[in-house]
Amino acid sequence: MRDLALDYRDMTAVLVTYATNATVSHNEIYDMPYTGIAIGYGWGTNDPGGSQDYVNRGLYDVQPVYTTPTTLKNLRITGNYLHDVMRTMDDGACIYTLSAAPGTLVDRNYCADNNGHYGIYHDEGSRDYTDSNNVFRNTGDWDHENSNATNNTGALTVTDNWTSNGSISLSDGVRGNGMTGTVVVTDDKWPRGARQVMKTAGVHVR
Repeated sequence: MRDLALDYRDMTAVLVTYATNATVSHNEIYDMPYTGIAIGYGWGTNDPGGSQDYVNRGLYDVQPVYTTPTTLKNLRITGNYLHDVMRTMDDGACIYTLSAAPGTLVDRNYCADNNGHYGIYHDEGSRDYTDSNNVFRNTGDWDHENSNATNNTGALTVTDNWTSNGSISLSDGVRGNGMTGTVVVTDDKWPRGARQVMKTAGVHVR
């Protein structure tokens, strides 16, 4: 997929909102003005207990605070090759998330050359995602968490990823996050496991 969103440049190539058991795999996405793959919706406002951010903004004057989880869960974002995205817009990433998504795995994706923007961007209310065995080459923060004192972003598990820079905004043990096994690669000397992800990401021709 390439050169989408030419008129409405804030559109993503792939958007999955309140879905269960969906898989997004082996796409090549490039030459995009904004985000490659966006997962979730609602900024955490519809998750159980709501969001204090949106209490402060008055949202729950016009909608209820829900007590049950949404249908957003058990997604897999795997084997995608995303490059040369975020060419025009801001506040996005190769892979962008919103709201709680229990059981969701973001793995074995290759994100490269995205104009200094985030690799994975866990925006407001993103919870219960696992980011594992991804490769980030020439990005800004390779894994970014939008967290403040009153939103529910957190409970993110980040394991065994490779990146060409050490810039990351979330910390191990903070807000319920866990981070292990990050390998920072210099001079394009990618280990075998990273090279395998880079080789197999993207479209598979049968």
